[in-house]
Amino acid sequence: HLAEEGLPNWGNRLASSTPVAALPAASSLPEPEFAARQPAGEAAAPAPDAPLADTLGTETAELAPVGFEQEAARDAGPEAVTATVAAAVPLDLIGPQSRPAWLANAIPSTIDTERPMIAVVIDDLGLKRRATRQTVALPGPLSLAFLAYAEDLTEQARMARAAGHELLLHQPMEPQGAQDPGPGALLTGLSAEENVARLTNALDRLPTVVGINNHMGSRFTASPTALEPVLATLRQRGLLFLDSRTTAESVGTSLANRMGVPSIGRDVFLDHKVGAGRPYVEQQLAELEVIAREQGAAVAIGHPHSGTLEALSAWLPQLEARGFQLVPVSAVVRARQNRLIAESNRR
Repeated sequence: HLAEEGLPNWGNRLASSTPVAALPAASSLPEPEFAARQPAGEAAAPAPDAPLADTLGTETAELAPVGFEQEAARDAGPEAVTATVAAAVPLDLIGPQSRPAWLANAIPSTIDTERPMIAVVIDDLGLKRRATRQTVALPGPLSLAFLAYAEDLTEQARMARAAGHELLLHQPMEPQGAQDPGPGALLTGLSAEENVARLTNALDRLPTVVGINNHMGSRFTASPTALEPVLATLRQRGLLFLDSRTTAESVGTSLANRMGVPSIGRDVFLDHKVGAGRPYVEQQLAELEVIAREQGAAVAIGHPHSGTLEALSAWLPQLEARGFQLVPVSAVVRARQNRLIAESNRR
């Protein structure tokens, strides 16, 4: 996995005028766009026999977070807002029969708009069974991103859902460097039809996901031509896109918003540094709290490394007492979409 960048997204605490109520239920890295608080990089595709130690690359980029409202204004004009939810009604008022897959598959969550939201995504899951089981055992709800080429994927996904976690497909995409992104990777040199076929095959293996996030992908997510058919597929299937932000050149969230695909970008990488242990992860979690307090919500991405899991096992049980609410990534996207709808209705 590579983390090539930093921290976008989020600003201004979500206003109570944007209701986000409970919905009935039905290892990669980020990308950057503006100036970050922490570096990011891209790492080689995990293999079933690979050690759990960090294998991240050394590319880095610095980004600064983009506020919730700033991002909406930058990424979506009035036409994009309308495309996102044609009905222009709050998502929580959409009936069960009309919900897109990302809402139908979401973990139910009741949001307190007065408390900052934190979503923690752990990806690269499925290949190392022990690490996956340890991740699933963490307090949730977490958002767990599985690689489609993992064995026993159906059972592992069932176990994660039964534990109260939300599911994402961790989709390999082409990096800038020579690293191998892994089986079934989306590549800029392939036809749109082949990339869509690869994505479709992967999604069919994980039918209960809310969406996808990219594994590597610093080259692919920077190409509107390559990314557009992928986002069109997500739109057709009613799924969201979490941009891991592995490059400052990514067009992921901006293009998704223009196309009416629910999306969000990663704010913090918990363990992108090579050899990052528990102390470093704890520093990143502290940074995550700062961003969430300042901007109303924050999304972190980490991996099932021992230091990361140790830090999270100690930090997660204290989160509520520290004034935060742990939510699945779909809840953060839902809040953002409701904000866009509210702004569209005001216009």
